[in-house]
Amino acid sequence: MKNSARLLTIGLLAVSVSSCSTQILTTTTTLPGITTSTTIATPSGTSLELLEQLGTVIQGLGQAIVDKDGATKNRVVAETNAIWKVLEPQLQESGVDLVEDVSKIVNFVNVSVKRTRPADADKAVRYLALIMESAPTLLQ
Repeated sequence: MKNSARLLTIGLLAVSVSSCSTQILTTTTTLPGITTSTTIATPSGTSLELLEQLGTVIQGLGQAIVDKDGATKNRVVAETNAIWKVLEPQLQESGVDLVEDVSKIVNFVNVSVKRTRPADADKAVRYLALIMESAPTLLQ
């Protein structure tokens, strides 16, 4: 008797719970978004000057990531990519083997923002400092 009562209770419970899920309500809420537009001037200068500009741009990115400062993060990524777009052909043309190293720095900047990894931003700053130690003699 107890088993049949249990089975009946479980059956009723299953039917009543499953009947609640047959109606699907859809609501769409559109919230106004914040749109920002940043115009980045095309960087110019020698390879060494562009590397110095890159160092200035990426300084503090790790803290901006920690602080969740979206505007700063987006600006740094945009400026870094703009500098790299001008710097890469100059480095290739110079014949100095820095293209891969600077490319890694640019990649660290992009990944640090995309994946919220402030340590990668700090690595970019440290690696660029190492490159800047030898760059003046290499790029003469």
